Amino acid sequence: MQGNVSSPFFTIHTPTYKRVAYLTRLWEALCNQTYKDFEWIVADDGSDDGTLELLINLKKRSPFPVTIIAASKRVGKTTLDNRAIKSAKGRIFIWNDSDDFLLPGALDLIYNAWNAIPLSERAGYCGITALCEENGHIVSSPLPFSGPFDSTWSDLRYRHKVTGDMLYACRTDILRSYLPPEVDFYVAEGSFWAPIGAKYKTRILDKVVQKKEYQATNCITFSGKMKYCRGYVYTIAMSIGFSMPSNDKKFILSTSLLRQLITYFRYAIHGDVSMIKAYSMLPYKLPLLMFLSVLPFSAFFALKDIIQGKVSKTHLEFNSAIKSATFKTY
Repeated sequence: MQGNVSSPFFTIHTPTYKRVAYLTRLWEALCNQTYKDFEWIVADDGSDDGTLELLINLKKRSPFPVTIIAASKRVGKTTLDNRAIKSAKGRIFIWNDSDDFLLPGALDLIYNAWNAIPLSERAGYCGITALCEENGHIVSSPLPFSGPFDSTWSDLRYRHKVTGDMLYACRTDILRSYLPPEVDFYVAEGSFWAPIGAKYKTRILDKVVQKKEYQATNCITFSGKMKYCRGYVYTIAMSIGFSMPSNDKKFILSTSLLRQLITYFRYAIHGDVSMIKAYSMLPYKLPLLMFLSVLPFSAFFALKDIIQGKVSKTHLEFNSAIKSATFKTY
């Protein structure tokens, strides 16, 4: 049974920046969903390519509720994501980037999978995870089991060695408890996927529900520059230590953790985060000897980055933009 317009089951969220050419395709894919109980929140990051005008037109024609969050200038994905999560009416929240689109039966599959979990057990689940593909190829590595099965995201990645993109449909109430700090244009989703993925189970479907397109216009990733350094400091600080299998505490002494720490303090240097603050931000007390041993490596790589001209101080641009930006909701 589907819900009502004022309280839809799903919130589909699309952050977008200068992607006007993709939005009609995305909207049409939502119109073609066989499951109709959803809202669409689309957040425009100060685009100047006609995005807002198109979205207003799509909203007028839309058979489902549409909320447009429009920033007067670029403030970044994290700020817009947080606003969307706070205003979402849906029980389950799904990101659908502007260059991705859902297959017609996607929401039906996710809805039915969620309702297949016994009501008495749902408090221990964050949501549903399913497959994505690009150009006919599944973008994650093979799953360890066929058919629906349960796992934490942490165990899926570190015990079962599943890598690559998947669709994460997550309970909105849980996301609201893990909102990332707005310190840069981008704080990676790992800042909340890691702690959520360590605490809650997800039901995993071996079905493709979303088509992806990478390296499209104005991608956040795939840049030769080291951008969003302060954002990555907070991402790592919020996720490091959660990225271990739930039954493998030896990870804390592994070379994988050392590599993360070297990267962490390297980004802290570029993000103008003091070493004392970066140290205090870690979710556990790092032994002083380990802290002192990784710093020279972090400093070496940071210096190399600077000499090569790879660093972009995006957090300074963000600080300036967020002070003067305004937001309108349509």
